[in-house]
Amino acid sequence: MSETAVWPRLLAAIGALALGAVAVVIVVVLGHRTPGPAAASSAPEPAVAEPSGTNAGGAFPAPPPGAVVFGRRDGSDILALAVLPVRRPVLQASVVDQQGQGVNGVRVSFRLGSDVVVGAPCGAGCYRAVAPSAGAPKSVVVKVARDNATTTWPVTMPRPWPPPDAASIVAEATRTYKSLRSLVIHDRLASDETHAVETRWKIVAPDKLAYKIVNGPAAVVVGDRRWDKVPGGTWQQSDQTPIEQPTPFWSSWNDAHVLSQTKDHWRVSFYAPTTPGWFELVIQKRSMRPLDMRMAATAHFMHQVFSSFNEPLRVKPPAR
Repeated sequence: MSETAVWPRLLAAIGALALGAVAVVIVVVLGHRTPGPAAASSAPEPAVAEPSGTNAGGAFPAPPPGAVVFGRRDGSDILALAVLPVRRPVLQASVVDQQGQGVNGVRVSFRLGSDVVVGAPCGAGCYRAVAPSAGAPKSVVVKVARDNATTTWPVTMPRPWPPPDAASIVAEATRTYKSLRSLVIHDRLASDETHAVETRWKIVAPDKLAYKIVNGPAAVVVGDRRWDKVPGGTWQQSDQTPIEQPTPFWSSWNDAHVLSQTKDHWRVSFYAPTTPGWFELVIQKRSMRPLDMRMAATAHFMHQVFSSFNEPLRVKPPAR
């Protein structure tokens, strides 16, 4: 991660998972007070022109401003799609490896109906094409061919097209999340298709949390003290830089759009440049609470489910 300060509770030893370690000690980074969403905006996105040229040098293959964005895990890489809703949609695939570097030398194509266009390199890990015809695309099938594997990813485009801006929805959901008194989080964090950890978090404002990794370590944090326990061991106490909770994993959002909605929920996507990563949230309309989050970031593919909002949860030092 390029900016660890934006992470409230990052499972930092995921690199050990990538190496296939049998016994993994998960280190939770809690020594940062997460900044607010300085890069966020509730203003409508301005009209955009079709991009030209390439990303500068080895720059991270971020989506072009104003695009509708999608992200997923592809083995141990990030595979992301950006569709710029101009007269002839601009299509960009971003391929990022476990070190956060753009992956060069893969063959990328985009299929829209019966038409196929080939993505031209536009920088490190960036591949771009322009749709062969004008109009709203119904779906885009991204094909990424490597020497040893090929990924085919069908992505349904939202309706209406272009989809509504969701910056103000994400901003309000973020404020709501930060104002919670308590919540429970169930998350799954993976580095690739075979290495993952599952964790249950109990969060109590303003500075308490407890977590337990399935078949792994546990910890309790209360103010400036913490207690850690590995399987078969005893609780070990240590100093702790006070944390600020609840704090979401995203601290910025660009290109936020409504992908779909029901009577009760929005499903929105955005790109977070401070992570950097691609996010998708399910947000309850009535309460403006995020209920579900999916994140694709460098070597970190996370799914979180939020529950037990404002319930009388207790986090206290463990019994010795």
